[in-house]
This record gives sequence, C-alpha cells and structure tokens, in this order.
Amino acid sequence: MVGRMSRPLTTKGLEREAGMLRPPISIPDDYLLAYRLLARTRALNEAVIRQSGKMRVLSGLGQEIVSTIPLFVLAKLGILERSVKHMDHRTIYGGAAAASFVEGGTNALKDFFRNYFVRAEGGSAGRDGDVHWVYPHLRLWGLVCSDMGRSSGVAVGCGEALRRFEWNELPKEQRPVSVVFFGDGAAQQGGVHEAMNWTAASNYRRPSEELSKIDDKFLDDIARETGVIRGTPTIFILNDNGVSAFVDSSDEHGQSDLAKRASGYGTMVGVDVDGWDPEAVFAETLKAVDRAQNLESTLMVVHNFRLTGHNEAQIKRSPGSVERNDFFDVESVFGLDEEGMRAFNDAVQKEPIYHGWSTRLIDNGYATREELDAIVAEERALVLAVSEEVLKEPKVSPPSDRRDRSIFPGMAVDGAHAGEKVVGALQRVKYGEAYRRVIGELMEKDPSVVYFGEDVAGGSGGVLALIKGLWEKFGPVRVFNAPISEEAIMAVLAGYSLLGYRPIAEVEFAPFFWDGASVLAHYVAPQWFQRKIRFPFILVAPSGFVGGSGHYHEAWPERFIHPMSGIVIIAPSNAYDLIGLMRSAHAFDGPVVVLYQIAASNRPDFISEVPDAPYMIPLGKAHVLLEGTDLTLVAYGAAAVAAAKNEARELAKENIRVEVIDLRTVHPMDVETVKTSVEKTGRLVVMQEDYAPQEGDRTDGGVGFMLTARLMQEIRTWGSLLAPPYVLGAETPFVPTDLDLARDRLPYVLERTERGETYRSPKLAAKARELMVWK
Repeated sequence: MVGRMSRPLTTKGLEREAGMLRPPISIPDDYLLAYRLLARTRALNEAVIRQSGKMRVLSGLGQEIVSTIPLFVLAKLGILERSVKHMDHRTIYGGAAAASFVEGGTNALKDFFRNYFVRAEGGSAGRDGDVHWVYPHLRLWGLVCSDMGRSSGVAVGCGEALRRFEWNELPKEQRPVSVVFFGDGAAQQGGVHEAMNWTAASNYRRPSEELSKIDDKFLDDIARETGVIRGTPTIFILNDNGVSAFVDSSDEHGQSDLAKRASGYGTMVGVDVDGWDPEAVFAETLKAVDRAQNLESTLMVVHNFRLTGHNEAQIKRSPGSVERNDFFDVESVFGLDEEGMRAFNDAVQKEPIYHGWSTRLIDNGYATREELDAIVAEERALVLAVSEEVLKEPKVSPPSDRRDRSIFPGMAVDGAHAGEKVVGALQRVKYGEAYRRVIGELMEKDPSVVYFGEDVAGGSGGVLALIKGLWEKFGPVRVFNAPISEEAIMAVLAGYSLLGYRPIAEVEFAPFFWDGASVLAHYVAPQWFQRKIRFPFILVAPSGFVGGSGHYHEAWPERFIHPMSGIVIIAPSNAYDLIGLMRSAHAFDGPVVVLYQIAASNRPDFISEVPDAPYMIPLGKAHVLLEGTDLTLVAYGAAAVAAAKNEARELAKENIRVEVIDLRTVHPMDVETVKTSVEKTGRLVVMQEDYAPQEGDRTDGGVGFMLTARLMQEIRTWGSLLAPPYVLGAETPFVPTDLDLARDRLPYVLERTERGETYRSPKLAAKARELMVWK
C-alpha cells in the first residue's frame, strides 16, 4: 500500500485513536509518563556523550521518539514484555529506558552502562561494548551485530514463533508482536528485503477453496479465521534521519519514497510518520500493532533529522556546552556544509524535550515549563548517578576475561554414548532413511521443532527427497517451503531459536549457505562468547560429490564455517551416527551445521544396524573405528570415512596397521583423541573430501590443515612423529562439471564389483606406503 504522512493529532483525535487501549490512555498523566520516558532516554544519551574522548560513543540524541513511543504503546497495551523488540544503535537507548521502567530500580540502567563502559561484571564483560547490549529476559535485543539489517530476518523468525507457540490461548488484544528498528541505511541491505518478502509469504491469506484442501487437523482457529496458516506479526520501524553513516539519502537510495516499498510485500502497509510528533507515532504504532495482531505487517517510516554525527568523533560542540547540559550547542558536524548546519539547527527546534512536543504540552495546559524541566532534571540526576557509580566499578581486564572464554554452551548430553553397542533390537537402516526417521522422531517428540527450506514441502520432500513423507504427516505449519532467500532462512532459524524453540532448516545444496553466511558469522557465531545467548537450531547442508552439478552444488563448506568459531559442525558418516548425532544436535543449546553426504543416501557402505532403544552420540567426540599401530588416519564425511575404513582393511593385508578415526564433529575437533593416536603411531594422514592444497599451490585451506597445525603445537606429539603429517583431499579448490575431472580430483573412488559398490582410496594406499618408509 502507498505510504502517506500521518497528520499531527489533536487531543481529541489521539483519544479517538487510543480508544482501542485497555485500559484507555489517560491524559495528561500518560502524556507526562511518556515525557518522562523520553527524558530518561535523553539522559542515557547525554551520560555516554559525557564520556566522549575516553571511548567510542554512538548516540541517538534527539531521536528518542522513534523507539520510546512505540515501546510506550506496547506497555500501554500490556504486551511489552512478551513482545520481541530488536533495537539498533540509535534506538537501544529507548530500549534501556523502557527496560528500567518495566523492572523498576536501576539494575537495567546499570547493565546498560556496564556494557557500554566495559566493566568486569555485568554487560558483556568487555566482549562487545558500547550500544551492543540486550535484555534477554525482557525479549529486548539491542544491537546484537553491527550489520543492522540482519535483525529484520531474525525479528520475522521471532514473529513466526510467537504466532505458532504463544498466540492460541490469548485473546487478540493480548497477542505479543515482533518489532524491529533500523535506519534508512540498513534498509538498503538485501537482508531487509528478504525479511519483508518472507513476511509477505508467511502472512499470505489463502482463499477458502485453497484452505479447504488442507487437512483441518493442521489448522488452528486463527488460521481458519484469517486464512493465514503460519503468519508473523512483525512491525518494521525505519528511522529515516536522512543520512547513513556519512552518506545522504540521494546517494543511499535516490531519495526514494521508502514507505512505498511496502506495496511490493503482500498485505504489508507502508506509512510515513512525523518523527518529531509523539502523538502521530503513538497513533500509527497503535494501528500497526492492531494490524500485526491480525497478521498484517507494517513498514513505518519515521522521519526526523540526525542531530549527532555518525559517532561523537564527528561532531564539534561549543566549549562548555556539555557542562551546562546544552548538547545542541554545536559548531559543526562532519559532512554538513553551511546549508546542512542550518537544517540541523532548524531540526533542533523540533526535538521533544525542550522544543516541539514539550511546547504543545505547555500550550494545552498539561504541564508548565517548570514541571517539565523538573522531570528532565530528575531523570538526568538519576541516570548520571548510575553512570558515575558504574564508572567506579572495576574495568574488564585480561585476567577477569580469562575466567570464561567458551565459545559454545556445554556439550554434555545425558545418556550419550561414545559409539559402544546399545542394547535393543537392531534393524539395518540406510543413511537417507535414518535421516527421515530421526527428523520425524524429533518432530514427534518436540512440538517446538519446525522444518523448512527450499522445496521441502509437498510429496517430494525436497530436491533430494530428504524428508519425503514428513510434510504429509506434520502438515504445512511445521514443514514448509522457504523463499529462495538463504539469508532469511538463517535469520528466521535464529529468530525461532532465540525464543528457545528448536527449528531445523535445510539449504538445497551446501554452497548455497554463502548467501546467508553473514547471519551465521556476524549475528549467531559470536553471541555465546560475547553475551551467553543461545541459538539451539540445526542447519542441514547437503554436501559432496553428486556428479555433473559442479562447484556451486557440490563444494564442501566446512573450511569457511569453521573459522566462524561459534558454530558446531557435524559430519555423520553412517546411518547409526546420523541418528545419534542428530539427537545430540537437537538437545544442544547452540547452533549446529550438519554436513549431510548426498551420495550416501542409499549406498550400502553407509547402511548401519540401528537399535530401537534410544541412544545419542556426544558432540565434540571422535570415534576410533579401527585400531592400529603404524599410521593414524583421521577422516570425516561419510564417503571419506568409508574409503578410509575400507582401504585400511586392505592395507592390513600388507601388514600396515592403520588406526582409523572418524572425527564425527568437525568443529570443535576432538584433538585429544587424535593426539593420543599420533603419539602411538608416529604417522598422520587426514582425509577430507574438501580441497587440500597440493605441492606448489599458492593457496591455503581445509580442516585437515587446521587439525595438523593444532597438533604441531604439542611438543610431545611433534616429537613423536616419524614422518611429516599429510592432508589428503580434493586436488582442486573448485569442482568441475565434467564427470571425469570431478572424479579425478577426489581422494577416493567408487568401485563397482560383483558384490556391489564400495568406496576405496588408491591415493591413500600410496601415501600410507610412502610414509611407512620413514622410521
């Protein structure tokens, strides 16, 4: 729908707009409460600006209305705490102020300042300071990563989780919503488009004849009423202050009418709002919440002017201005010429604390200037006292930081087995069938599991038929197609899991993960290390040689995901391991990427005897498949492990006793098990299907080299080596489409005999014989 500018409301107009509120708005009491919240938000900005020159400072000074009033509306509606709020660097100040109002006391303010001022206790303990703070218990997520557009997709995922798990027992007016704030710069990121497009698909209203084709058992009352079978109650609030970092709107987006973009996203409504008018923002937020509770989204473009630099280093205030609390007495702002400074000073006359709305409050007889000044003084004194108290606390130091440098939640899994036989009736199960079986089991036992990806819904179960039959069993709410939007897929995964649910998503082929890699690397991976945030999701990446599809479908992704550090990577090598590892991945409180070997689905090398009794395989533990004394062979990935095991048995006929270790978990690697083996055998080969640089190559790469580098740091291990370690992998970094070339580069071959297909590795056998010469 076409954007429009909302008009400033009269008092009667606002009362009419607020008629939906239960309890209704009280004038002037709620006006003065909103003013106090604005004043506290302003005081937070001022307190950090006072530290400019001692630390990096980003503020939202003068833009307090953008975040404070929408949060005030949620509070008045009684849904603030249960709703999800994703803030950015300008709006987190309003989030911190709202958090302190909700909790009472000063703890929320202290946490904000402890993070900003990198204190040893509280906040992120120096791991990610300034405006990068969150209040998980209030579902208030601040600037979790500096790529602010990333939050949009996460907010959409949170919204779907709210609708799916938390709406059904609530009357409509009590339904929580998901709100995301970002600027006109972040609005140009592709992730924002993907999030809005996902919202359009999720909120699609199916006509009655289409709805009637869906089994009624999969629909709830909301779906029957609205025709929306999933839905995400997401509100996008775009802070349009005319500049992004140092780029103006002409260069940023050609001065586009940003609200009109909503017309391209299904039922989304676009609206322009005067960002200097709290009453207009209040009214439009109220309408946006009502739409969201009916599964219609809103893009609310809030127009104002940036009354700061990108950060405080780009603004020059007049001498003494900070000491006398005159923060808008500014001599220059980087990037603003004389005309720009005139616009800056004109905008100052619209800010709400001393001008703009405060003047209207006085003119309407709701308060005197003295009463408003008293509110500002009280809030400034409160906030300043808290900030000064926190500044006296010990700053973070390397010794305090060393107390916990974990990058994952704990990996202990009750009842897990390290590969020993599990009691119970056994059944021979294929790799692909094991995957379908364990996904169905997890969905059966845990209602919070949803499964989505490209082409997964419907009778086929996806391009690779990984979940064939599960869509029919669990229906379109729990198994659904995603747009071809990998960034959104990964952001929505993060959103579901951020609220404690346990989603699973599949990208069609592993190389497609690149289009969403920024979410994994920037939004998800650092969060346990920085803030102890949990993302219990599983991302399935079908990997490896198929034949003829080439690099963009068959490349392995682990050497790129491994350096992200905060992502667990598993590579099940057979049906037994696949089930046990997937159960542990589901139980784990962090993100897991599964390297599913495409070629293994129906081949005999990967069939296992699987017990009917429940079992789990712990993450982070390798498995010694064959014991030996002459050479340690470490492998991962189903095809490489099968070839390693088969070739080791053939080498035993030559009296070369190879100890074969299946890593199982590629990250974090079980270095101890490998180290113990290498110190026994004195020789090491690491086998991987991913590229391993050859002699003369001017490239790096691969998990095998990461593992050998780790081992070479151990003096005892290094000293025990009889021969140089070797990494055996694909011989070129890119996968050819020609079948002969593609097969030739691999470290293994698929042999066809009268007894069937089996994986072997002549290259491995040759290298083992060569290494045995070293004594």
